[in-house]
Amino acid sequence: MAGESAQEASGAVTLLDVYKELVTIAARLSALEAQHITGQSQSTDHEMRMRALERFRFTLMGAASATGALSGIISGWLAHLHGLPLRPVPGCRGGR
Repeated sequence: MAGESAQEASGAVTLLDVYKELVTIAARLSALEAQHITGQSQSTDHEMRMRALERFRFTLMGAASATGALSGIISGWLAHLHGLPLRPVPGCRGGR
């Protein structure tokens, strides 16, 4: 304890000590705030990409359903034009 001053030994805290600590905390807070803003923008960007991918997936599923329904209608119409009877699917009761 030979290197300590009388103020440090008594535990006195001066305004200069408080100011230095406040400057240090403010610098740390500024750095953390910058990290938070960067992380928040990356998270928002990630969410937007995920929503776009989900929207595309559901659009593809809708298009596939519409294509299947349309092909069924067209094949039924063509079978009707050629006078082919619509036969039940083997193994399916067909409402009987």
